[in-house]
Amino acid sequence: MCVASICLITDLQSFPDGDSTVIGGKGVNLSEGQKARVSLARTLYTDADIYLFDDPLAAVDSTVARKIFQQCISNESMLNDKTRLLVTHQIQFLSEFDHCILLDHGQIEKQGLFDELLTIDKVKQCYENHLKHTNETGKSRRQNHNNVCDDDDDSMKPSETVNKSSIVIEETSIGGKVSTYVWFKLFTASYGWAECILLIFLMLLGQDLYDVTNKWLSIWLSKLEVEQRKS
Repeated sequence: MCVASICLITDLQSFPDGDSTVIGGKGVNLSEGQKARVSLARTLYTDADIYLFDDPLAAVDSTVARKIFQQCISNESMLNDKTRLLVTHQIQFLSEFDHCILLDHGQIEKQGLFDELLTIDKVKQCYENHLKHTNETGKSRRQNHNNVCDDDDDSMKPSETVNKSSIVIEETSIGGKVSTYVWFKLFTASYGWAECILLIFLMLLGQDLYDVTNKWLSIWLSKLEVEQRKS
């Protein structure tokens, strides 16, 4: 149910082993939209009283964002009996919330119902631009996008056996020895021998100053201890 709600079934079907495919550390082989939806699925699997969504719809297109919102966040979603806090820049969803807070540079500019926020010119202009863009989108384009998430719950069938297929490519390494010439070119690449000698001198000077500091501290502490005993 959760996987279908976040429109991830089509993506899983494209993987070699479906939901058992190894995707690599930190989802390195996933797109930003897929990462966002996987994180959202993990959130939905958690049984909590309060859910905080930090702009989860920014990484997906408008059609998928609308479907995810309706099935995961709205009052008709699977979380309709939970408290939901949504941080978003997508103003088209605000009309479905009980309370809206408009932040500007970290400060609360206005809060209340969405209709109250529309009294602000920049909010109204942004909302009108969104409506204009939506109206200019043809029906054919919307119908093509509707196929993205039209999957049944039972279409998600985990692999019965996990094979070794993976979208992670094994890294290869080559053993060997770095020649002296390579080290020579490395240390003299910038300014030649002059820089190399200066670098060695500064390293030795720094070590000497460190040793002198420790020696001075030991002498000072010894004198301080002697004075304390005399007193």
